[in-house]
Amino acid sequence: PLFIQIHHAQNLAARGINGRKDGMQYYYYKSSQSPLLSVVSGIYHNGKREGPWREVRADGKILYYSFYVDGLKEGIEYDAYDNGQISICVVYRAGKVLDGIYRYYDYDGNLESFYLEYSNGVMKYRKW
Repeated sequence: PLFIQIHHAQNLAARGINGRKDGMQYYYYKSSQSPLLSVVSGIYHNGKREGPWREVRADGKILYYSFYVDGLKEGIEYDAYDNGQISICVVYRAGKVLDGIYRYYDYDGNLESFYLEYSNGVMKYRKW
């Protein structure tokens, strides 16, 4: 099980005229999966996530990446293992997962025996 311990959160996202977050946001933490410190960072604009958001470990490995437009996920999002190997990539358009088949990979980069099928808003796990 994943255990996340928040070590320090630095909110550089100042409040704008309307009281919403604006600017850079950083979260620093250590998880049970890695002894190295990680940083999650991204930008808020008018209270919504905007542009790239990522989790980067102290050794430079990117463990998570997503892109936002006006607070909605857009394009590729991926998660990776602590060795940097991608576990899954999913494609978003206007905050919704696009229909398709999404493959899972194991810690060593081998294709898993199951996959995620997404169709008309329904997600199903399937075996190859």
